[in-house]
Amino acid sequence: MKLLTFITALFLSIHLLLPKTTRANSTPPNQAICSTTGATRTLWYDMNRVIIKKQEEFYSFLDYEECTDDNDYFEHDFLTSHMNHMPMLSNKLSPVCTHVSLKHDALGKTGQYLKSCNDKPEYTAHKPCVSKNYHRFVHNQIVRAAECFKVDTKSLFSLFATESYLQVNINASGKDTAQGIGQQLKAYKDVNSDYEAYLNYFQKNAPNTLCLNHISELMQIPKLEDHNSCSPVNIDQRVKQDIFYTVAYRLKNITLMMETLMDQENMFTQPVEKFSKKYPKANGDPNDKSPKEIFNEFSTLAKTVKSGLDQRTKIGGRSPEFTSTLYGKYFGELDAVTCNENNKPYCQFDKHPFVKKHCQGIIESPKKADSIENESIERYIDKIDDYSTSVTDCLNQKTNAYLDLYFSLDDDRKKIFDELSFYTHNRGPSARGIFSQYANGIGENLTYDRFTGTHEGSFRSFMTRYDAYQYNQKNPDKKVNALESQGSNFIFNNPDQDAKGSKSSTQNNMGIIRRGIASIDENGLTNDRQTQYLSKIKTPEGFAHMCSPY
Repeated sequence: MKLLTFITALFLSIHLLLPKTTRANSTPPNQAICSTTGATRTLWYDMNRVIIKKQEEFYSFLDYEECTDDNDYFEHDFLTSHMNHMPMLSNKLSPVCTHVSLKHDALGKTGQYLKSCNDKPEYTAHKPCVSKNYHRFVHNQIVRAAECFKVDTKSLFSLFATESYLQVNINASGKDTAQGIGQQLKAYKDVNSDYEAYLNYFQKNAPNTLCLNHISELMQIPKLEDHNSCSPVNIDQRVKQDIFYTVAYRLKNITLMMETLMDQENMFTQPVEKFSKKYPKANGDPNDKSPKEIFNEFSTLAKTVKSGLDQRTKIGGRSPEFTSTLYGKYFGELDAVTCNENNKPYCQFDKHPFVKKHCQGIIESPKKADSIENESIERYIDKIDDYSTSVTDCLNQKTNAYLDLYFSLDDDRKKIFDELSFYTHNRGPSARGIFSQYANGIGENLTYDRFTGTHEGSFRSFMTRYDAYQYNQKNPDKKVNALESQGSNFIFNNPDQDAKGSKSSTQNNMGIIRRGIASIDENGLTNDRQTQYLSKIKTPEGFAHMCSPY
């Protein structure tokens, strides 16, 4: 990347230093700009090709597969992806790690892989050919997503390697189970309500043009509405979206955790001061009605408006169908106290701690009307629309606020939340409540070193005792001191579990990748730089720095 930056800067410098001529037939400014942009783009692609070639020479010791008719079904898609026209970004994650992960036979010969998804899904027992194209494609997808969504690259790699060994189309147990690189099952349902809010947030905070393009492409891909349903998107779009869903689900769990812990000063003392300054509390009258009460009044009012419009053909250029659609979108067919899937965000939004503290008083309560005159109906339609917009804005502000808070944390606190996202990924929402109790007990002594690992006092050891307590409550005649579970073993197995052959933990899977790197044939090394590079990754420190901390 330094070489690319240097040559691009050199090109721009030369362009600026060239003497300017004033000919009568000089190129118009707009054409000159287009010409310069085209030349810069051509140089960019040419330099990428040069760097890719150099990378392939350097990583010549990696053993790629010869593709066959059985496993080359994605080769064209990999080759034509933007990800394959860029060098592998290696400063945050070593390509050796991703290659060894891809080479691991995650499911053996009984595995299922989604080969195509047109009218109906088609599966195969053959995983995609581990070619240079596949390797560069998946490596760059992970690193680009980590960059654009401000995720620790090695943590994201660790998660995907644990779940799928980076296989982008893996479907371990059949069509009704988890799929893809992140092995998500129902996470899309939790993410969809914030899908656009997350993308808008990261678009506003994009670090570069490549990320802007990446996010723009995601905005064009339809949200998943039904798990395992066939989608016309290609593998490039599918992997982008799968990774985004995984990242968004992780961030949603983190922000929900932060809501739970908002009043615990040992977690957020300094960042919350910045948070409160940017998102000040609403200065509403303590006697103001709650958002829920206002919602109930609006829902009743909306019914009155809808009833009045049933007897009219048009009002102010708006058809009854328009208002009925508006009514259904925001309120559904409900009475004053009932919530359903259509209006859930609007009638339950005041339960969020952020909304209670920061959005009270910003939404105007409607004036009570015993009857609505025809000429005032449109005014009430506008007020209903304004109300729902205010609620949506508040919810989006809440999303932005907690993302701001998370990204403002110091490294120690951020690592705690990053690791917690592993537990919530596998354990589900219950991990949040368990951690809340753990953090409350530890108090000011909570550090990442104390939190992580399997030692006494770690979160994992607390979780195993918590699960044992729950078990003992239900089985008083079968007392246990600690209880291992899929959730508590997701990152660190204890030795007893390892001895039983457990393969579920991140730590265990990183051990497999370590052994894969150690087994690379050094006879394929052709120079000292390759030898030094590979030797470094084989050390515990090098692996932690270039592959995974687990």
